[in-house]
Amino acid sequence: MRLDVTKYILFLNNESKRLKKFIDVRLPEIKRRLNDYKDELDKHDDGFIKGESIQSFNIHLSYRSFSGQKGSSDTYSDFAPDNAIFAKYFLEYLNNHTKEIFHEMADRMKEDAILEKNKALQELDDYRNNIEKNI
Repeated sequence: MRLDVTKYILFLNNESKRLKKFIDVRLPEIKRRLNDYKDELDKHDDGFIKGESIQSFNIHLSYRSFSGQKGSSDTYSDFAPDNAIFAKYFLEYLNNHTKEIFHEMADRMKEDAILEKNKALQELDDYRNNIEKNI
């Protein structure tokens, strides 16, 4: 029996726990240490930035909203802001709400892991019932 689903469920649950631990425990500890002049930690930066960084993770995002009319394959942008201005305020929002965003992400990971766990357990029950019924 393949365990890909089980491995994914455990991985997703672990990532949820790691993210919450980072945002609730590790990051505040780093910031506390940075403010302690006796501590050897003297550099720290965190937050969303424009461009790539190799320190944590990169996600290339685009926002799209376009429409078209029946009979034509043409589509037109519904919203086209100035990218520089939009990026500035979008990044500001992300950085002001990092903790809430990461908590929401971790909660969604956990919810997905639970949902997948329930599906996997139901599938195992179905296999077990089929085996008991036919053997």
